[in-house]
Amino acid sequence: MRRRKTRRRSGRRILVILLLLILGALILRDNFLVRSVEYELRFPDLPTAFDGLRILHISDLHGRDILTKQLLQRAETAKPDLILITGDLVDGEGQLERLEPLILGFAGLAPVYYVTGNHEWALADTEGFLRDLSFLGVTVLRNSFVTLERSGGRLLLAGLEDPNGYADMKTPEELAGELEAAGGGFSLLLAHRPDRFPDYAELGFRVVFSGHIHGGMLRLPFLGGVLAPGHVLFPEYDGGLFTRGGSAMVLSRGLAEVNGFPRVFNPMEAPVVVLRRG
Repeated sequence: MRRRKTRRRSGRRILVILLLLILGALILRDNFLVRSVEYELRFPDLPTAFDGLRILHISDLHGRDILTKQLLQRAETAKPDLILITGDLVDGEGQLERLEPLILGFAGLAPVYYVTGNHEWALADTEGFLRDLSFLGVTVLRNSFVTLERSGGRLLLAGLEDPNGYADMKTPEELAGELEAAGGGFSLLLAHRPDRFPDYAELGFRVVFSGHIHGGMLRLPFLGGVLAPGHVLFPEYDGGLFTRGGSAMVLSRGLAEVNGFPRVFNPMEAPVVVLRRG
């Protein structure tokens, strides 16, 4: 009897150790390895000249220069035509200097466009940070848009400041009105927070790029993201691809933890989006 009890206890201990090792391996993977994700989005009205446009989406890096080598390799492999950064690039002062090799590497591969997240507005000198980012070759979209032209086709790329910005800043509705006044057309939108996706779709933005939610921080199998920043339980938009009418939103799960909370069952990612006419 004693031998049987001893064997059972030993078996349970081995099982517990194996489970802990598996969980530890998953946590290491989720917090230090960037997953490759690719979405192919088809639109019948995409200008023919932009059929096959490849976009690398970066979000919520929070100053983690430890990922520089991985992200540059990801960018080189993806061969993007555009690199879009949707906020929370840094968490504090001086982090941009450590990220210079990454930003310069991105800028050497493709045009880079950026919008602020909530964390940039917590910096002591947000305007100085944005100027420095521009000096590194990044186009900062501040409730504004640019027109991309290729072989006679045109595409509009717009970007919204995070709501943590200035109280009197331009609204999404006003920005959409400016696009319409400029002739309209197929449009992409960078917006750090995904919660207003239904509004963005109604305003006519065809593809929205967002972040902020970090995949729901902790994810559970079959249930998805558990907790969003702001202590929102089971957020409607946690990570991945969402559609509404003729619009789509690519919501990156980001590249960092939140407030020291480790990612669990929630791999980091830098999505690649391929636009197709069809």
